[in-house]
Amino acid sequence: MQEKGLERFEGKWMPTNEVAEIKRKRAEEEYRKSQAAKGMVEYKGKWYTPEEAEAMKEEDANKGLRLGMTQKAVIEKWGEPADKKESPEFKSRQREMWIYPREKEDKEDRIVFEMGTLKEVYVDQEPSL
Repeated sequence: MQEKGLERFEGKWMPTNEVAEIKRKRAEEEYRKSQAAKGMVEYKGKWYTPEEAEAMKEEDANKGLRLGMTQKAVIEKWGEPADKKESPEFKSRQREMWIYPREKEDKEDRIVFEMGTLKEVYVDQEPSL
């Protein structure tokens, strides 16, 4: 029986909103325990397999990019690069570096593709000459 916003909980009368909060926290803790027992990892409030969590951390560190992405997928995320560099070393291995300057911060991000697949990401680099 509830009366005037009170509820009997664990042998005493308490405000209904406090009881609801205690129950919510307990349910949340039980959920965390069950996810951890399944081997899941929490990252930014969501649950992932350890592999998925590592991929999400990598993507965050690389500003939304994941190694293995295609050039088209990178363009969809970051747009066209300001510059593309090829060197004899790069051509022999079918490598290409894309440059994304961030003039306001006086930094640039560089990404390297090999045979059309993203292989390396360098963020917050000093501008190249």
